[in-house]
Amino acid sequence: MAADGSGLRQLTDDPAADFDPAWSPDGAQIAFTSDREGSRDVYAMAPDGSGLRRLTDDPAEDVTPDWAPDGARLAFASTRDGTWGIYLMEADGSGPRLLTDDPAGEMMPAWSPDGARLAFTSDRSGGAGVWLVAVDGWGLERLSDGGTDWGPAWAPDGGRLVYSGGGDLWLLAVAPSP
Repeated sequence: MAADGSGLRQLTDDPAADFDPAWSPDGAQIAFTSDREGSRDVYAMAPDGSGLRRLTDDPAEDVTPDWAPDGARLAFASTRDGTWGIYLMEADGSGPRLLTDDPAGEMMPAWSPDGARLAFTSDRSGGAGVWLVAVDGWGLERLSDGGTDWGPAWAPDGGRLVYSGGGDLWLLAVAPSP
């Protein structure tokens, strides 16, 4: 829609639920979650709703996609290994691989602007907290442990994260990528 609220246009029209939209960095694609095939999977389409493609096809739940800054990969949360974990895959849906693996569960990945790390929500400390990991799986770090902290989003400069915790928004500084 336009900045003044006019021109609102529906992009999907399916009896299933479509949610968790994420723009590709170049603006050419929108990834999203849908349960249109009986399980929640990640899809992508052009910004006008055309060119719909199913990127994941697994009986598990695949949700909350987020594009890498270069648009070459996506991160998403999935229950493929029995609990929520963070996965990475190529932008065409190929090569999904598990990045984080903890029985407590992890969701809501968010790529750092430099593409080197992912912030995510995890229950591994006994309550929802914001965590950080390098995309090669190294350098796991807990950033918050408020017990209700979730939904991290990076500042464009990569030096800060904002997240929701206890009904409020919190801002924290993040050290640069090593």
